[in-house]
Amino acid sequence: MVERLIVAIRNDFGCLVIIVAFVVIMISTIVFANIITPPSNNPFV
Repeated sequence: MVERLIVAIRNDFGCLVIIVAFVVIMISTIVFANIITPPSNNPFV
């Protein structure tokens, strides 16, 4: 049971890393846009 779980986690780890990296890039892009653009011109607010 535990060994199967470890194998499944190992197989999905690459996909998980891609998802986490994508989320981090999205968040950092939004934060960067919030810092750069004034609030009146900001599409995220």
